Amino acid sequence: MNLQPMLLNGEWVQSIDQKPIHSPWPPRYFQNKAFDSVSQASPEHAHKAARSARHAGVEMSATTRFNRAEALRKIADGIASASSELAQVICHESGKPMALASGEVQRSVRVFQFAADEAQRSLGASVYPDREAHGTGVVGRVEYFPLGPILGITPFNFPLNLVAHKVAPALAAGCPIVIKPAPQTPSAALILGRIVLSSGFPVAALQVLPGGMELGQALCGCEEFAAVTFTGSAKAGWAIKRNALSHQKVLLELGGNAAVIVDKSADISSAAAAVARAGYSYSGQVCISTQRVFVDKSIADEFERKLAEKILCDVQVSDNPGDEHALVGPLIDKAAADRIDAGLTSAEHAGARVLIRGQRRSENLLTPWLLEAVPNDQPLACEEVFGPVVLLDVVNDLGEAIARANASRYGLQTSIFTASLASAEKAFRQLECGAVLVNLPTTYRLDSQLYGGVKESGFGREGVAHVVREFSQPKLFLAKP
Repeated sequence: MNLQPMLLNGEWVQSIDQKPIHSPWPPRYFQNKAFDSVSQASPEHAHKAARSARHAGVEMSATTRFNRAEALRKIADGIASASSELAQVICHESGKPMALASGEVQRSVRVFQFAADEAQRSLGASVYPDREAHGTGVVGRVEYFPLGPILGITPFNFPLNLVAHKVAPALAAGCPIVIKPAPQTPSAALILGRIVLSSGFPVAALQVLPGGMELGQALCGCEEFAAVTFTGSAKAGWAIKRNALSHQKVLLELGGNAAVIVDKSADISSAAAAVARAGYSYSGQVCISTQRVFVDKSIADEFERKLAEKILCDVQVSDNPGDEHALVGPLIDKAAADRIDAGLTSAEHAGARVLIRGQRRSENLLTPWLLEAVPNDQPLACEEVFGPVVLLDVVNDLGEAIARANASRYGLQTSIFTASLASAEKAFRQLECGAVLVNLPTTYRLDSQLYGGVKESGFGREGVAHVVREFSQPKLFLAKP
């Protein structure tokens, strides 16, 4: 068994506490044993990492924008060179089908390339003191400086790309960062740590500490961190914000139950294909997976037929990690499948109609479900499913669809399929969410652009350029020559 150390202050450190990492794929592929074991960081390791990050911050603040950009490009090249290794560990640890795992690696390469560009972009500005009477003869400018050490906490479902979205902008801004990856999927972050070590950044620019809740709490309590950036469940995220130290900036990317509106003018085939892919890709274990669909009554029957056809014909299910055509594989663990099963049973008892009845092929593999008219108070309708389940509802008009989509405590991304510019504009102005996507699936994301939600879906925004600014601190310079 391969024993993986943590990355602490530029050194690979083994701990007494070792956690085996089990694959969600069927046991026959891994001989019913863990294929890896990872050192678990203790609270003492957390405090040492925080102190190391503080010291590294002094060194990083002296680096030039040019040098940071060059190092970030080396990291992007390093990820590309290790793409096969990274895709394998993502596939094995998270249960993500290989084609999707490979796609995640390529996205992460681009994230670091974007960060390299941002590292050389000036955030500063000239100011004009003579706008005020007593400013005559005074010159000034605003420059941005690194905010300080950053703590990043990431989930299991994108074990490289969501790490990249925290690490790349931090390094571009000149901030050292400590990453606590999800307990189920630490290896991609550790490989990234190896790549960053050889990039030219200070040795403690990135530290990777695997561990569980106790470690997370210890890290969040370290006063050295100027900011905490978290992606994960709403419950954990809001607890971090409530308990954050007074000086800490907190960025939260949390859950959702993304809605799709299919307007009466929509291209029905395109809308159905988008819902089928966005609803079931990676078994729905994406915070912007399509969960709720509101379709105009005038096209409801045709859309339902098209959607069912797309799901049954185009959404491939596989329990083989080497099947590069699969969209649906195993859920992360049996507990996730049990939770979803319970929600499905509850919805049926409450009167929901089953249009496509999925099957539980193994303890953690569910095939796609499609339900109609699930009552609004059911967990499948009001919570984040994080599984291969899509809910369909018929509405009278666009106004009702927008109201139904907004009737959620989440607001991450919403799609509308329409041929009407007026409908698209109305949706954009009235939908309560972080992004409105027109004739695009809810899972569509540009890694270079703003990303985030409202209500319980988060606090602040991601996107490389935006986070570089979040991790930078403006300072005003005024002088009278």
